[in-house]
Amino acid sequence: MWERLEMENISNKHQAVVNEGLTSSSKSLLFLKRYFLTPSSAGIMGFAAFFSLILFTKLFSYVFGINSEFSLGIADVFNAAIGFVLVFSYKFLENFKTD
Repeated sequence: MWERLEMENISNKHQAVVNEGLTSSSKSLLFLKRYFLTPSSAGIMGFAAFFSLILFTKLFSYVFGINSEFSLGIADVFNAAIGFVLVFSYKFLENFKTD
């Protein structure tokens, strides 16, 4: 465990040294990737996971006769958006944690 933490610390220090040598456009791209692209792609995965869970739950309830019809509504999409918000927030806030 300590070795892993030590390696992460070395990696973070190395990343800081690498970041000092970047041009302004490279820093902008790194900023965009770190604070928008990575959290957004993770958020989309969270949305897909929540939506899949809702879809399979409704499908199984239809197949086993609990519900007489299978339907997805806008409320299901909004509920799946909770997955996007949760995972996006988690990945975005990871950028601000202290070592």
